[in-house]
Amino acid sequence: MKHILLVGVPGAGKTTLGRKLPQDVKVHYEPAGERKSKLCSTLKITTPLRLMNQTESTLINSLYFTLMHIWERLGEREDDWHPHPLLIDTHASYGLPDKSFVGLLPENAKDEIGAAILLEAHPEIIAKRRISRGRARDSIDIDFIKQELEAERYYLNKFCDGNFRILTIDNSDDWHYDKLVKFTTSVRKNECLGET
Repeated sequence: MKHILLVGVPGAGKTTLGRKLPQDVKVHYEPAGERKSKLCSTLKITTPLRLMNQTESTLINSLYFTLMHIWERLGEREDDWHPHPLLIDTHASYGLPDKSFVGLLPENAKDEIGAAILLEAHPEIIAKRRISRGRARDSIDIDFIKQELEAERYYLNKFCDGNFRILTIDNSDDWHYDKLVKFTTSVRKNECLGET
């Protein structure tokens, strides 16, 4: 069974829409960041995910997708196995404190993915969302947010490399939700995701 990536910069609305979508489409929401944090804790890795360099990030993300594949093949997950494709809430890239970016989607994940949804929003809206969430780790600098959006697009397209569909949605308002449901339903019914 192949899965669906739900990617976007912090504040694009991934978690909000990711938790809402399973109410309308048979997918299971997978908060990849939470699982990767637990994985780091288990491995006694103290560097926060957001501060890892490209090598460390690639290692953790490769390990996460490898474990996801093993859990699926065994017919179980560590805590909440679900028979529907996963809607994997993750990032295609992260901006580091030195203003450089690292790609987060490892090569070994390509065989697990059937489609991707890229959520974007106007930089000013993303900044307001970040302020309202009170997460000091997320920059509210408009120019940096523009760079984050560009990096997210670049790394997702590099990962996809024409092998699966990407739906890009401007999530600055709520009127695109129906488009998201239709796309996910269409992908869900596709044979490559295991729907019969």
